[in-house]
Amino acid sequence: MSLEKSLWMIMILTVGLLIVCNKNTPTETEDQLDTPTLSSPPENATLDTATPKLQWNSVTNASAYECVVDNSSDFSSNEYSNANIQNTECTVSALNSGTYYWKIRAKDGSGNTSNWSSCTPELSGFNG
Repeated sequence: MSLEKSLWMIMILTVGLLIVCNKNTPTETEDQLDTPTLSSPPENATLDTATPKLQWNSVTNASAYECVVDNSSDFSSNEYSNANIQNTECTVSALNSGTYYWKIRAKDGSGNTSNWSSCTPELSGFNG
């Protein structure tokens, strides 16, 4: 299995939520399904909610998606986890102020999984 470095970082500020890219955590690669592409909120967006709606593209042959959010880039104690999302979005439960990381992967009916999602490399910097 090869390793791919990919995830997004979410930072909740007193005035909002900041999404930035972080490519420091390796994830395992599976070849059965295409990897979901994160679409919203856009990287580096500042949001005014502690319950962000996360969205990604649909993957052909996916029957469900798995989303994890953690305040640690190694995902050692998930703050939010849902392994059976039936569409291409989820609203995360209330998060405290701080820095959070999130990732998505697709699953098919046989239990095969895609790679974890990647961030969009051409987006950088901070907004707000």
